Amino acid sequence: MQEECERHSLILDNRTELEVEEGNPIVKTALTQLNEFSMTIQAWAWGRSFDEVFQLKIAVLESIKKRFDKEGIEIPFPYRTIVMKQDMNSQFKK
Repeated sequence: MQEECERHSLILDNRTELEVEEGNPIVKTALTQLNEFSMTIQAWAWGRSFDEVFQLKIAVLESIKKRFDKEGIEIPFPYRTIVMKQDMNSQFKK
């Protein structure tokens, strides 16, 4: 996620000189939540304006999805089992 964000031309590097010297990344990523069947990972990135941030978000989400597919990382989707039962009383009313 970090690499895909930093690769985009609209990303704004708002690090201080000290953060650059310390080798801090342009985009910070972190595991923010452990869910029942998944993990929530967030990336913080900056842009110059609302319009650029919106374009950045759309483009980066698409490139992250493509990268995940390439790397074999699956997006977890819930699975549900649906059981359909017929009401026995309705059979006798016919």
